[in-house]
Amino acid sequence: MNIINKTAIVILAYTDFESLEISLSLHAKYNNHNADIFILQNGRGTYDTERTYRIAKRYENLYSK
Repeated sequence: MNIINKTAIVILAYTDFESLEISLSLHAKYNNHNADIFILQNGRGTYDTERTYRIAKRYENLYSK
């Protein structure tokens, strides 16, 4: 059996858009880009949760891989 080593980064986001922005910018700068990043957002509809969503979409567009 051939097992491939893979790394995934999971970020939990709700209304703390500043922390999400910092986390994603650091991963973009220092990550080797072989790790998949998954952002799990708990909630939608408030101003702050919509900001976390827009930040995630912006980084998805910048780093589509």
